[in-house]
Amino acid sequence: MKDLMRHLPIDPSRIYLIGYSMGGYGTFAFLNDEPRLFAAGIPIAGGTNVAIARNLRRIPLWIFHGEKDDVVSPDDSRAVAKALEKLKAPAKYTEFPGAGHGIGGKIFDDPEVHKWLFEQARK
Repeated sequence: MKDLMRHLPIDPSRIYLIGYSMGGYGTFAFLNDEPRLFAAGIPIAGGTNVAIARNLRRIPLWIFHGEKDDVVSPDDSRAVAKALEKLKAPAKYTEFPGAGHGIGGKIFDDPEVHKWLFEQARK
């Protein structure tokens, strides 16, 4: 990514990270590893260890999960969202009642998600 940023006309204040399922885990992992690189992140139906919440506290996040997800339990998403709330982090959590793991389209097709994402910029 850093090589692409050097060679392409990329606005470094507007680099976003979105991942679904294992990509949701990857989203949390990349944000933890490079907290100063990303303007915002959207982990979908993924998870992480709540211990990294402190590292994510300055990154705008919108975390999504299905309430009845039997592939990736929403417990980790709930826990990290609660930890971020305690830290007064700029994070949102949306859980779809009755929904399982296949929630990607609900997020990718939602104009409000795009609006929120493109409002985010690193200072």
